[in-house]
Amino acid sequence: MNITIKKILFIAALFFSFNVSICQDNTMTIGEGLRVINNKVYKENSNYLTFGGGAAFNPKRKAFEQSYAFSYNFSLRNIALQAGYHVSSNDWFLNRSLQKLNDIHIGGGIRWEKDKSNTAILAGASYAYGADKNIVNDTVYYTAFTEFGLYVEYQMTYKAFYDVGFGATAFLSANTKYMICGIRLEFYFSPAYRREFY
Repeated sequence: MNITIKKILFIAALFFSFNVSICQDNTMTIGEGLRVINNKVYKENSNYLTFGGGAAFNPKRKAFEQSYAFSYNFSLRNIALQAGYHVSSNDWFLNRSLQKLNDIHIGGGIRWEKDKSNTAILAGASYAYGADKNIVNDTVYYTAFTEFGLYVEYQMTYKAFYDVGFGATAFLSANTKYMICGIRLEFYFSPAYRREFY
């Protein structure tokens, strides 16, 4: 009799602590790769999109430029992968400046995801194209280029929800014709949400 009461009390305590933990916005893992947060089920290490804009420094010009980027980030086993587009120019992108760097890039790296943060270090190859400004004898002209180069990102994201957030990305784009480094403010969106938890 005492053993049965102890079992019932134990099960009731587990059930109560489970409900209290959900109400207190704590998380728990159910099954492989699924996490419950605020009675919602999310897939861990889900793919995500980032996009945003910021400032980039051009060491050749010793001047700042405007930079914008969009990237799709995904995982293959334990490797973080990325494919994206980046543009940097000396003028607002709607003004269509002739001096411009475009990067189409792919890369890989490491990702650390937590309930309220996402951090990734990614590096890879870029196909860079655009035009660089040159001045000879007070005459301004633009030289078009296409180059293969290096593209590196360090993403730091605060997740307001498990699948939506914002943060900062430090980046470097390097090739023989046009090099920049800078920081962008970016939005983070992930299709991690699966269903309500019952």
